[in-house]
Amino acid sequence: MKKSFTKAESLIQEEYKSKVPVEILPEKLQNIIKHYSSISKYPIDYFFSAVISACSSAIGRSYILKTGNYTVNASLWLVIVGQPGLNKTAPLNHAYEYLIEKQRTVLEENKKHRKINPDKETKTIHSSILSDTTPEAVMVSLANNPRGVTIFMDEIAGFVASFNRYHSGADEQMYLSLFNGSSIIRNRLNAEDTITINTFLTIVGTTQPSILNKYFSSKAESGFFDRWLLCYPEHIKKKYPSDERIDKAIENQYKSIIETLCCLNANGLVTTELSYSQEAFDIINHWQKQAIDRQNNTENDVERAILSKFEIYVHRFALILHIIEISCSDYKNNSEAVGIKSAKGAVQMANYFYSMVEKVRVKEPSELLQGYWKSVYDVLPNLGETFTTSHFISITNSMEIPIATAKRWLRKNSDKNEPLLFVKISHGIYSVL
Repeated sequence: MKKSFTKAESLIQEEYKSKVPVEILPEKLQNIIKHYSSISKYPIDYFFSAVISACSSAIGRSYILKTGNYTVNASLWLVIVGQPGLNKTAPLNHAYEYLIEKQRTVLEENKKHRKINPDKETKTIHSSILSDTTPEAVMVSLANNPRGVTIFMDEIAGFVASFNRYHSGADEQMYLSLFNGSSIIRNRLNAEDTITINTFLTIVGTTQPSILNKYFSSKAESGFFDRWLLCYPEHIKKKYPSDERIDKAIENQYKSIIETLCCLNANGLVTTELSYSQEAFDIINHWQKQAIDRQNNTENDVERAILSKFEIYVHRFALILHIIEISCSDYKNNSEAVGIKSAKGAVQMANYFYSMVEKVRVKEPSELLQGYWKSVYDVLPNLGETFTTSHFISITNSMEIPIATAKRWLRKNSDKNEPLLFVKISHGIYSVL
């Protein structure tokens, strides 16, 4: 080993590592996700994550979950990460297609309504979706949509890169506050009094690994990066295209689930407060104790900060899974306590997404090596010592790795702009990071 770190026992159970937990969802939604990903040839991880985000948007602030003195809503900040050409956009478009179509219809109805009743307020029945926005527009939309707002960006870097263009530090601080559902004050139309609105903001988009690092790493110190869930599955290969089409019946089933989520507490000003059953609370509480133990035992400040945010996300996952369960069942008891199934699913989802974030932000690149690349790395000189290209090739040759493949891997992992494993000292000479 080239480096050593003091770490507590991993929270991530082996069976959940890099395995998308589709089975935690109702069977109807499981089948929908499997069908879409199979027909459309994109990774099931991508569509699972996109669907969970779309459900978050549809739920909005119609439900909150209270545990002790702490209250959470169903908002998520999610980035789907992958190399160029891996079809990251299509899963998001499919997951949000009905919500965007529904918003377009509602806006048209509102437009007609304003012509007839110009002095009467109009409102959407689900969270507003913004795809090209400014901080000012977000605040206005939050004020006009008590159920909540979703920022939907194909390339999330454009959203992050626009921060603080006119107000140094202010935009980032605004979003840090909105993550927790901070309140804003709105003046009522044609009235002297004001109302306080508890906000809801879901953000979702896609990016490439290098771009993620470029735009988000600079915002790690403020805690902004710590708030993001990453869907970044390993060993994804692009699949061959297919002429098959999504089954219309399956598509309608998905639309029906989203429609039900939108219509629960359809009046945007109504919020139902839920709590855990005792058994469900015990499951969540056990996971949180593990997270706290790990925070207390790690020397890695990034790991500690991320785990503290996952203590929040595990509650949000439980709330989302519970409301999804309601939307897929015939018996819709909207005030029922969050139960064991949703709590167990929340723990699995927390483990899954934490494994993604851990890979990108906590673990050293050398810890992520597998197969023959791990064997190559393990026999290279120790930290601080150098090796030559010819020495490297002699090692890879002994493992029957093609020379072109070996050189490409060495070049990729010693890139001067973003070195992962090695530093290029001079022509043909390298050192382990």
